[in-house]
Amino acid sequence: MRRPSLLAVFQILLTTIAGVWIVSSYRAKYKDTCCTVPLENSISTNNHPKERVFNNDNLENLLPKPTSYPDIVNDNGGNEELAVNQSDSLKTSENSVNISSELSEAQQRIELRMRRMREGCAQLHDPYYHISNMYYFEKFNLAWCPTFKASSSTWRDFFIDELRGPDAKLKNGQHYHLAMLEEYSMGRGKRDWSGSPRKLKYSGEKSDSIRFTVVRHPLSRLISHLLKAQNIPYEVKRQKDAWVEEAMTRERRDPSWEESLARQYKLELDIYISELEPAVEHKPYSPDNPYLHPPYPTFVEMVNFIIRHRVPRVDNKGANGHWRSAVEWCDMCQNTFDIIIQLEQEPAELLVLLDKLGLMKYKDRLMQRHNASKRDASNSRTKAEDLMKEYSDMLNNEQIRFLNRMYEKDYRLLGYDPIPEH
Repeated sequence: MRRPSLLAVFQILLTTIAGVWIVSSYRAKYKDTCCTVPLENSISTNNHPKERVFNNDNLENLLPKPTSYPDIVNDNGGNEELAVNQSDSLKTSENSVNISSELSEAQQRIELRMRRMREGCAQLHDPYYHISNMYYFEKFNLAWCPTFKASSSTWRDFFIDELRGPDAKLKNGQHYHLAMLEEYSMGRGKRDWSGSPRKLKYSGEKSDSIRFTVVRHPLSRLISHLLKAQNIPYEVKRQKDAWVEEAMTRERRDPSWEESLARQYKLELDIYISELEPAVEHKPYSPDNPYLHPPYPTFVEMVNFIIRHRVPRVDNKGANGHWRSAVEWCDMCQNTFDIIIQLEQEPAELLVLLDKLGLMKYKDRLMQRHNASKRDASNSRTKAEDLMKEYSDMLNNEQIRFLNRMYEKDYRLLGYDPIPEH
């Protein structure tokens, strides 16, 4: 077996020193900045809960370990193997730095978002929406608000599995349903005037609990809710009374129809929907029945339904949590959340969240279920942006302006961009 040449040994030492210098420089650069964000002079940091410092050591343990160099080389001189090992080690070191950088950037984004929330709520004079959609889980000392279509089902299913067990079911046999967590629902909070940093207190919640939620661009939430009804037939049946039937029939009915024809079309629609769960072969229906072409609501029909139930005033259907502003639904200015992450910024922000919540041991399980974490984050964001562009192009400017007014607080406090007009 041939010994490596002095040149090869020198190359190994030089590469190792370079890798150590890169990692040391990175750690020194982010030592004091990984969990803090420079704020504009206008941002106030008074009267908010004490900061919980992210555990950077735990996050770094998620990074891949550097590949060590071989002590010996093979009989053919080892030049090819040495070159490959040197290249792989450098790539591993670069990947480690890149991942650590992503986590540091995620921490900074979250910190800035929370400070933006506090400043924005102060400027809005802390609006109080008199609703409670909070759940408290003493086992984890966590309080959670389910922002629908923003990983709410992932967290709902996790808490059901951990707290209710696999055999618990509702009367209708359902297991994964928010009603399964009813006993953990926090009643309407009491406003606190004692100087506590939390404006709302809830009975049974510990003072050091962590309040969190996951949010998503409002337009993306709407699209996701629509696609569920379009792609899963029984969702049309489940959401029939809430909005689907009215959205379809109100938009498609022709005033010139004879009353008998209108009744026939409506009866065929009712029969069709009743057959959706369990799925069976549908009874014949009129080929020109507009209620069944397509047999689900369109995006424009959905938006027009929302407008009808929010103008001139909001009724119960207009206040549906699937399209209500996340800031309002979670009463964010009063509930004083400790951490809010964006679905679009997974998986990095999800890892930061799990670390802060003390749930890192459930990382693999939760990341597998989180929709955006199943794909490369950058690709996921690009696809989401393309999808929002496709659907916003279906709307006229009046509809877009309505949605932008409805979601103005989400844009302002959570950092999302309004829907551009045509």
